[in-house]
Amino acid sequence: MPGVHDVSTARPLTLVRGARLVLPDRIESLDLLIANGQIVALGDAAGEAANLDLTEIHNAAGLTVAPGLIDAHMHFLGGSRIPELSLTDLTMNGITTAVGAPGIDMVSRNADGLLAKARGLTEDGVTAFVYVGGFHRPMRTVTGSLWRDAYLIPEVIGVKVAVGESRAPSVSNDELVDMARELLWVGRATGRGGVLHIHLGLEPEGKRQLLAIASRIPDPSRVVVTHANYSADTLSAAMELASTGLRLDVTTMLAPERGVTGAVQPAEAVRVLLDAGIDPSQISMSTDGNGSAPKAIAGGTWEPYRTHMDSLLTEVASLAGLGDLSLALRLVTANPAHALRLERKGQIAVGADADLVALDDNLEVVHTYAQGRLLVEGGEPSAPGRFDNKVRPRGRGKEAD
Repeated sequence: MPGVHDVSTARPLTLVRGARLVLPDRIESLDLLIANGQIVALGDAAGEAANLDLTEIHNAAGLTVAPGLIDAHMHFLGGSRIPELSLTDLTMNGITTAVGAPGIDMVSRNADGLLAKARGLTEDGVTAFVYVGGFHRPMRTVTGSLWRDAYLIPEVIGVKVAVGESRAPSVSNDELVDMARELLWVGRATGRGGVLHIHLGLEPEGKRQLLAIASRIPDPSRVVVTHANYSADTLSAAMELASTGLRLDVTTMLAPERGVTGAVQPAEAVRVLLDAGIDPSQISMSTDGNGSAPKAIAGGTWEPYRTHMDSLLTEVASLAGLGDLSLALRLVTANPAHALRLERKGQIAVGADADLVALDDNLEVVHTYAQGRLLVEGGEPSAPGRFDNKVRPRGRGKEAD
């Protein structure tokens, strides 16, 4: 039954029984055993734990269990002066690993605050990282140096920069190449991240700039070009860029039905990229969630505020409807895990982190596990974050009892 588990009496082993597991090479009904936040057994070896008093058994018959979703571009603090995300904004949408990006407003919301928010989300149960950099010049950092941030701060998984974007100052070709080379060194030295995450705007100069520098980047697999579906032109540019070895990221928030006129519907953009012969392993999807502000409407009011965090699974469902659920899920699990160098994420395998999402036949979230902890059960939060519940005052200056 849904509800909050008493951690004081929780058993150290969790057996997930009867689910269809989305494995790296197939979908198969197998038992899965969790211990100490990791997957420790699959199949018969896992099922044997049912006879141990130390085991808590979760029945997942009829559900599809996939790796927890990885969203490599969202806005923890809001892209501008809009509310911060909470833990359940992620977990209720099956997201167990997330990267917070600098937004357009990094004056009132700075890199220090972004890092603090990531640490808070991680403490609440998911795994959170950040990019430093962003639109502004000088680029926003914690230590005063992009290189030092990426080298010294474990949560800093890379640098975000914008090209072809009218709202951002220009970055020279040499600056982009230098960032890519510094991040390669950081990634090799630390064994983590080292990603150059590039916002591709609508101006055609962005494509020309990236094509001009691609041959100078020593490891193009560490460069991710996001917002590939911003327009038909950016999608065409993305196809050219893929031939240089750069990774492509389709943004699920960018869609005509979500208010972005001129964007290519995300699932359709992925289909176009695949039909063009681009290696599926080069493609990922992320939300850009919480990055847009509500728009003014008639009468001096505002339209409802939407984070669009649900758009990731919506587009997975659209792609799965074309006949390949495994491929659709790889775009939001294994592929971003590889891009971010998170070797224990994005897969169901012995030794991997027990980040899991259990989905019904409509690909709606039923359960979410993050590092073995059940955070959503039966479609309801079983472990809300510290700021998911608010006390409502009873009258001016009075707290509820």
